[in-house]
Amino acid sequence: MFDDVQAFQPLSMSHIDQAERELTRLTEVYGPSLVILRLILEGMGVEFSSTRNMTRMPGFLFDMNIFFQRLLSRFLKENLSVIRIEDELHIHNLFKYAEGANPRRRQVPKPRPDYAAFRGKNLIGFLDAKYKDVGATDLPAAWLYQLSIYALASQRKISVLLYASMEDSAQFEKIDIHPPVADGVRSRASVCLLPVPMRKLASSSNEAKVTTTLLKGEILLIL
Repeated sequence: MFDDVQAFQPLSMSHIDQAERELTRLTEVYGPSLVILRLILEGMGVEFSSTRNMTRMPGFLFDMNIFFQRLLSRFLKENLSVIRIEDELHIHNLFKYAEGANPRRRQVPKPRPDYAAFRGKNLIGFLDAKYKDVGATDLPAAWLYQLSIYALASQRKISVLLYASMEDSAQFEKIDIHPPVADGVRSRASVCLLPVPMRKLASSSNEAKVTTTLLKGEILLIL
């Protein structure tokens, strides 16, 4: 009964190489798993001098946006004594179906900014964190639309994008939201782009303290 049963062969680099060569359009989704398997297999042996090329994995092993969001959450809570910060607070009642115009009983989305800023019990604005240097690249349109909604939903009609920047010369930017047809109103709301200078914050010198003070002051001034 067991004549056709064979023991598994130990996994080798040649097996992974073969699997990668045989990936097709239908199976290419498993490519990252093969990269992880290769990394695990390379780490199973001890070598003082490597004879193979190093395996490089694209991207990060964890979500840098989440890491940056939590890092800034701690920074804001420790440094903004006048303003209270709450993480990922849902914006309720921003969207609502008109009376009698929801036959399928749909649920409207509830936007959830990374941070909500309160002065006392009053909600004053929303902030979002992005691990992308928009000062050195373009601001994605989807992000601008998202932040515009946050601005329109806030008391002061302002939202703030805090983005990681490796450029010490990055500067504050502000985008005003105007009605398409002139109605005498200058702007309905504003989106502020505020760089977070990572090099300066990571230093252990007085420069980090100065940067912290300046960044804290800019956030307080905006809000």
